[in-house]
Amino acid sequence: MKIFLVFILILNSCLVFGQISWAPIGAEWYYNYREGVQTSATGYYLLKSIKDTIIDSKECKVLSRTLVNSKGISFNDGQSVIYYNSLENKIFRYLFDNFYLLYDFTKTAGDTIVIKEPNSTISYDSIVTVVDSVGIETFPDNIQLKLLYVRSVEESKFNFGGKIIEKIGNLGFMFPFNSLACDAGCSLPLRCYNDDQVNFVSQEHDVVQVPCDFVYTDASLVKTADLSVYPNPFTNSFTIKNGIHGERILSIDLFDLYGKPILHEDHPLSKDHEINFCNYPVGLYYLKIKTGSKTFTFKLIKNNNIQ
Repeated sequence: MKIFLVFILILNSCLVFGQISWAPIGAEWYYNYREGVQTSATGYYLLKSIKDTIIDSKECKVLSRTLVNSKGISFNDGQSVIYYNSLENKIFRYLFDNFYLLYDFTKTAGDTIVIKEPNSTISYDSIVTVVDSVGIETFPDNIQLKLLYVRSVEESKFNFGGKIIEKIGNLGFMFPFNSLACDAGCSLPLRCYNDDQVNFVSQEHDVVQVPCDFVYTDASLVKTADLSVYPNPFTNSFTIKNGIHGERILSIDLFDLYGKPILHEDHPLSKDHEINFCNYPVGLYYLKIKTGSKTFTFKLIKNNNIQ
């Protein structure tokens, strides 16, 4: 009887582990959309599973692609089609009348994965990656998803390395992207993924506690409810001005682009509080300010010193 119960428990566990459905209808992926290197303006890029389709007898999913810029204006960016081979645990992308391998979760540490990025029906770029390690990530309801950590091993204008989660995909972007084109705008990294089984929020996005569909406008002065941060972009320092009547700032937290804590201050004394930031590298940062009733989040950019 004990052996039978153990078998049932193992079977149930395996069933939960095996109930993987790629891109169920309604699944959504939210990505940062950086509008350029020299701007703090950020919108988001949304992939959404909208319908089923049959191609070459394969049951595929159609993903809509929508870009929302920093002003909240939406642009239809077409559609993508993916196919999940559940027997082989592989994901394929349909382009130029062919299916191309996108993810292979049968691979183990040390294995090589070659991803083809098609340019037309007759040509493609090869992205050669190696699996550094594998693992498991556990979600609520005992849902366990495989992890792959991959890196590119040959020079290519396309990038597809990093952390890949089964059912969710690459945490940089779902598909390979041209890293040389990112100066003009880039859809990465992943902010949030959600469907009827799994909800995932990246560490970077979770730490600043803002909605998946937030946008940041590009302005020299960012102002929210009389709480302002200036200048932005800045060089060596920036100032927080608290104009909220009757409320004090309780804490200030600063994080780098990946959510790593950089600075923390409790109960700053002055209403115009200057923060010296000359010892930190140029780049993008998140500032979180807590008052007695609200939490404000700002995206800041540090530039090189102006000569």
